[in-house]
Amino acid sequence: IRDRVFIVTGTLKIHSHHDQLNGIFIATNVDLAYDVPSTTTPLKIVGNLISHNTINLMKRVRTDGTQPSLFVVQEYKHYLNTINMMGISKYTQTELRP
Repeated sequence: IRDRVFIVTGTLKIHSHHDQLNGIFIATNVDLAYDVPSTTTPLKIVGNLISHNTINLMKRVRTDGTQPSLFVVQEYKHYLNTINMMGISKYTQTELRP
């Protein structure tokens, strides 16, 4: 499985049938179930989920209230494996003469 990074300037829309996503997801807004008003399907994110605005957790509500409806497992390996694609590399060279 390849590491994935999604940077969305608008709304990241997640289908209600998805129960696990792997990668780093960064967005202005996140809709946990864009196709329905709400769902009982739990969602597990392996990586990270970052939103500029508040995420409506009521889009995913479990029938068993003792279990989480959204569970994020922070996997820092996704950052390490994709760091060269998430920025601009700058190098400085200094020549030393004796």
